[in-house]
Amino acid sequence: MVNILFSGLRGELFRWNCSDTPTNITPENQGHSMLIFSMLFVPNSPGLVITVSQDRVLIVWELVEESLPLVVLRLPTLSAGVFSLAQSSFSNSPLVAGLSDGSILFWKVYSSNMYDGNNSFDNQSKDKSISISPRGSQSSSITALAWHPLPQYENILAYGTESGCVEIVDINKLQKMQNQKPKPQLYAFGSTVYRVAWGPVVFTGSHHKNEQIETKSHSEPDNSAVLSNTTVEENVKCNTESGVKFPFYVYSVSKGKIHCHFGGGRPPVEVSMKFPSPPNTTEEDWKTLIRSDIAFRPVSKTKQLSGDPVPDTFDYLIGVGYRSGQVDVYGLSNSKLSNNLFFICRIVSHSKCVNCLAWSWDYYWLAIASNESFITVTDLKIQLFNALNQEQHLKPVQLSTCLARLEGHFNRITCLDWSPHDPFLLLSSSFDGTANVWRVHANNIENDTLSISNFRAHRLRLFTCLWSRQEPDLAFSGGELCLLFGWRPSEQIHSQPPHSRRHRPPTIKRLVNSDQEELCNGGILGESLQLEANPFINSEALKEKSNKEIMLNNDDRVTRASHKEKSVLSQNSSRKINSTGTAEKRKRPALFPNLFQFSINKQCELNLYHSPPFNMGTFLSHILSVSDFITEKVDDERLPTDLLILLPEVSVTRTCLLKYLKMEASHHLKLFHLGQRPNSLVHLDAYCIILLWIGCISSIPPVMSTECHMPFWLLYAIQLAQSTLAYPGSYNKLTVSKESPIVDIDLLGEKIRDMQTASPDILVSVTLLVCAHRVQEAVELLLSYDRVKEALVLARLRLNPSESWKYAEKCITRLIERSCSNEKSFFFIIYNIGKKEWLNATNMVHREVEVSNLRPGKEIEQLSWCWIGISLLLNTSSLDYLSSECLRLASMCLTVGFKLFPTEAIFLERWLDAFSRLLSSETTSCSGLIGSLLLLDIGQMTSFLMANYHQEESDISTIPYENHSDNWMKYINPDCITCLDRLVSDRQPSSLWEVCLTNFCVDFLLFYLVHNHVPPTKLPSDNSLTIYIDRYESSRKSCEYIKPKETTYLISHLFSTYQQVLVKNYSTSDNKLCFSPSDNV
Repeated sequence: MVNILFSGLRGELFRWNCSDTPTNITPENQGHSMLIFSMLFVPNSPGLVITVSQDRVLIVWELVEESLPLVVLRLPTLSAGVFSLAQSSFSNSPLVAGLSDGSILFWKVYSSNMYDGNNSFDNQSKDKSISISPRGSQSSSITALAWHPLPQYENILAYGTESGCVEIVDINKLQKMQNQKPKPQLYAFGSTVYRVAWGPVVFTGSHHKNEQIETKSHSEPDNSAVLSNTTVEENVKCNTESGVKFPFYVYSVSKGKIHCHFGGGRPPVEVSMKFPSPPNTTEEDWKTLIRSDIAFRPVSKTKQLSGDPVPDTFDYLIGVGYRSGQVDVYGLSNSKLSNNLFFICRIVSHSKCVNCLAWSWDYYWLAIASNESFITVTDLKIQLFNALNQEQHLKPVQLSTCLARLEGHFNRITCLDWSPHDPFLLLSSSFDGTANVWRVHANNIENDTLSISNFRAHRLRLFTCLWSRQEPDLAFSGGELCLLFGWRPSEQIHSQPPHSRRHRPPTIKRLVNSDQEELCNGGILGESLQLEANPFINSEALKEKSNKEIMLNNDDRVTRASHKEKSVLSQNSSRKINSTGTAEKRKRPALFPNLFQFSINKQCELNLYHSPPFNMGTFLSHILSVSDFITEKVDDERLPTDLLILLPEVSVTRTCLLKYLKMEASHHLKLFHLGQRPNSLVHLDAYCIILLWIGCISSIPPVMSTECHMPFWLLYAIQLAQSTLAYPGSYNKLTVSKESPIVDIDLLGEKIRDMQTASPDILVSVTLLVCAHRVQEAVELLLSYDRVKEALVLARLRLNPSESWKYAEKCITRLIERSCSNEKSFFFIIYNIGKKEWLNATNMVHREVEVSNLRPGKEIEQLSWCWIGISLLLNTSSLDYLSSECLRLASMCLTVGFKLFPTEAIFLERWLDAFSRLLSSETTSCSGLIGSLLLLDIGQMTSFLMANYHQEESDISTIPYENHSDNWMKYINPDCITCLDRLVSDRQPSSLWEVCLTNFCVDFLLFYLVHNHVPPTKLPSDNSLTIYIDRYESSRKSCEYIKPKETTYLISHLFSTYQQVLVKNYSTSDNKLCFSPSDNV
């Protein structure tokens, strides 16, 4: 019997035996909901049929005789790119994907132990996917998703769109939403919603000003006039009086502001300015900050130590990211005060827009992703503990250090998600087309923060990623293409992200030539496919054989192509002909190939015979030379010409530039004489162009006659340069005088316009304008073609100083924009030093310090950049900034020095000498500089003690140490303690020996200064000394845990040098200090 299977208009399946009436065999609530496009019988299978429908679902059926077919597999498909993902941690929440076409896909990821029958979504069907378009024809990309955080509201989902709409969806009413028309959106921001997050009632009280956002209303609501001045407090009061208590509200980020949504037809309220501003921030700066993300973390769910005091004070931690790269951290107090939101600290580990903030589930860690290609993880435990103490000396701080810096991606990071199953795993997605899993250790152990898995199946940029809330080894990622991947990190081949800004998976091309069978069976392609199928095979011989065969194959192809080319070239001229039928111009080389191409770009390296103990790299030495030149510490002749043209004009600028251009002209002439190819004439043209620019016209005719090279444009240029005829100032407008019989037409302008249309040769056109004394137009023409270097040189050479610097600023700005990362910072620093904007230059130096931070082998480079920053700050009057940078560099010197055993003492001595030279009548009031000298002295003494310990173990005589701290004790003031307190606040937990030893030195110095140089009346409180003792004890225990013998030896000899410290009578709350100086001390 012949059976025919066909479909109906609504996705029904019918079976017909060509005689009886067709029978509907679709199982209830398991088939398609829309028209089926295609059906395919799977050959050699037990009645399997695949159907694809307009509802974007692929179903595999198993046909059973005289029974309804069974659903073997139900696979949803996507209609657009994936912008956002979300999954609730409660019950068996479906995976939700927000798509770029405005639809939301709900997909239940099946697991045998996940269905309990309590959720209406589960009861409809297993493995079922539902796609809805909540805005209907007005749909725009779903850019943000967030599930309600409470289990009793696990069916509530909030979403935001690209058009600025923010709404909630009840998944228990999805079928109803599919059948009804969408309601009009009353309030929309008109701009992309980058984040939606559920948060508690943050702002209460009646002292806040009324604030209302500007919204675009698609229709006029009836209560718009009544709620025109609605505030946060009024909305909360309205919800309370109506008997509906909402413990959470939706917060969104759009148009650079944070809004709170109350539902019930009430308009959203802007709450950006209700967050407390950080200290030393003006109201104007606070208003101009652009918010880019917000994240909430409930403190009560922490799984840290049982003695954690943070939950006793704070209910929630809130992170707010900005476009400038900084992040503010707030604590929501559980007290009944009117203002229960407190500023804790500001994190400044990024310099570009913050894209994502992710709080750890188990620790007080905040992961930050931005438009930069790295991720930072900051541990806020110390800052939270300090925030619990309301003392004056524990003010909110600015954090520049981080627990971990995750580097590997080569493009901006778009999304982060901590694993709910393993507290040390972090998932990230990037514009480089890959998703990555990182392992972050709690104590920042060396070589433990690693990239452990990388997923590379995507072909375009990624926008979102998500850990599965049910399975520990399952992650999801989605991006531009209509693909949503679920993958297992443990099964990935690659552990590191690829070295590419846009990774594309390799594709296997189909072979259509006659050699297909040979190549696939025993040739190169077959071997390469085997290698790709099993990447763990390490067959170097096979790879070498394949490479040789590929090279031979390519040589044969080149040989065959060359024979064909010769036969064609024998019938044509040697010049190429383009599609328009005109001869192509020879490609001209760069006019100034050596400009800004520093010949020896050496890196910073350690040098213990120098103070400070390093050799500067090329960029750093140039920066220091420019700084000395601007401050008139060196002569003009010592500065390279390619740096001199980046600075405001001085007396020798044009003289040095003329010498440089003559050298470049000689370089082109030399290349012409050495050249063997036909296009070597372009170097001769470049030689003539440079001579015309500098006005050496008399040197051109002898070379032209000798080389028999006399192009028409060169003759025309010489004619213009030697003529005294005044040409019109502009070739954009043609004017004809009616009174005079002579026609006043810009013939040169017409000629140049014709040259640009027919065969553009920008350098020839510019040279003609220069010879006609129309230099300003020539510079503008070069800028229009993005010939920045040539425009910069021509402007500095031929224009007057005021006009020259105006165009030079434009050129330098473009150089900064299009340069690579290291050159971009270099040009920016040089440019700001030239304008004497020292703080801007120092901020970029600080950025380079962060870039080189925590990279293996980059410690010396990091110290070098810090030293350059201090050198620039000496030209300003900002002693506070100088103090912070000095102490920061001193602590970094200790950390690096303690790793250089046995030369650590010499290393720190060289730094001590370098800092000593900074002392002058102006800098003695710099508290940070004095504190740095004391800290380096303690560090040097510690290194001597460690060396003596190892020599005593080897029965070698010890080295005596001479204390130099008395030279700087007279400059100590209470501000030194304040600066050191800031340094202590800006550090992360670590279990590295060198880091713990540095912290020990800092805490010991603080205790020593407080005990001996601050009167008790000037201490913030009676228990301040106890706080410093506790801090010292914590550092000592960290060192003892790693190296107990060395720590004991260090403590026993440390106080013999600082004889005024008598601490045997001081004790902490639960234990006494472990050291007790001898009586003769």
